[in-house]
Formats: sequence, C-alpha cells, structure tokens
Amino acid sequence: MKLILFALVSFVSLCTAHAQAKNSLAVTPPGEVSKIMPALPSGTELYLVGSYEGTASPLRRPFVSARMTIGDFNQNNWAQAWERVDRQFPGDTIINVTRKGRPLVIAMASYDPVKWHVNVFPGVDVRALVVVGYDAPVAVYSEEKIPVVAPADPRTGHVRHYFYQDDSLPGFVKEWRYINGRWQEICTDVPATPESDYTRAAKFLSSFTQLPVAGATGKYTGGVFTVDDAAIGTFIPKTQNSRLCYK
Repeated sequence: MKLILFALVSFVSLCTAHAQAKNSLAVTPPGEVSKIMPALPSGTELYLVGSYEGTASPLRRPFVSARMTIGDFNQNNWAQAWERVDRQFPGDTIINVTRKGRPLVIAMASYDPVKWHVNVFPGVDVRALVVVGYDAPVAVYSEEKIPVVAPADPRTGHVRHYFYQDDSLPGFVKEWRYINGRWQEICTDVPATPESDYTRAAKFLSSFTQLPVAGATGKYTGGVFTVDDAAIGTFIPKTQNSRLCYK
C-alpha cells in the first residue's frame, strides 16, 4: 500500500514540476504575466492581502506521509523536503472583491507558494492583480481577464516581499545561546521594529503601483478574504514581534 501511495504522489509531483517548469506563474484565464503596471485612472485604490500560506491541499498529508516513509524527512534535508511539498501542493487563498464605485488594484503577498483565487463580483472594476512572495508565486485564477503583474527582481527573478501581520511593536526574539556547557533557547526582549515585513511590503507595493495603500488585511493561513466597502481604510493591527518566542 505504501509503495502504491508513493508511486501516486511521485507521479503527481512530476506532472506538477513539469507544468511549473513551463510556466512559473500559471494564470487563468490564460494570458501574459506582465512585469510592469498598466495605466491606471485617477482615484484607483490599492488593497493588500497577505498570508504566510494557503489552505492546505488534501493531497499534502499523504504526500508528506509517503516522503517520511522513504526517509526524505531526516535531520539533514527536512527543509528541502518541505520546500518541495510546498511547491508541489500549494495552498489556496480566496479573495472576494465586492467594492464598487472605484477602480481597484489588488496586491497579494505570501511566504509559501499560494494559488490565489480572485472572485470579482458584478459591477466591480479591478484594473490589475499584483502578486509577490518570498517563494515564487504559483498561480492566479479569476473569472475575468484581468492584467496580472509579477514584479521582477534581477537577483531572484521575483520580488520576495510577504506579510500576514504587522509585528512591529516591542516584543521578544528566540535565540540559541551556549550556557553552562549546553545550548539553550532563550527569549530576549527586542525594541519596536522600525520596518516589519508588512511595512516593507506596503512601501514596495505602493511605490511599484504609484498608489497609496487604501487598506490591508492578512492572516497566517489564507482561507477567504473579502474586499468590500468596510475593508477600505482598515489596516492590519500592530502586534508584538515574537519571532516564535512566547512568554
């Protein structure tokens, strides 16, 4: 049974890798991915949506199980193995856009590869979808043919901004220190962060689109976001910089 499972996930992995090699950012409806913004009318609003990851694919768990069975997740290469899992089975994040009356640009950012699904409701005017991410973005789906823009970076090929929170308040950072003959995890107080991941991403996206940020939202696991009238003027609340250190 384990051999069958491993053969199945390996076949799916090969197909996925082949498709990604042909086009690093899949777009539906099919179209070209631009590196520059289209011309925008006066009054266009920029809204930011961020997540660390998307909602996990149901194939992810059996794939991980199969990988662990053959010893791929050992101490030496677990990070590389997880990176392959994230790339081959990216999570989904849905954005429902219902705000009318103003043209919109929706900018999306994530750490892990994500499949972004953008639902534009009747009467809504979305002029462009901008996508960035720490890992290269995977796919953007929309029912209407909307320009998709993926800013380029000469070093990495894609712009590596991401956010899901604004952890700019004073907090704690986890460090490893050699104390009394052994390595120990300790929490160290840190001051306010001048520029959080969110701040850097917002600055870049505002500069790239030449638009002020009209609103922003984010959470660790994407799920479903709504861009409506109430979203404009609403921003991510500031939180403590914990860096996986909890007191």
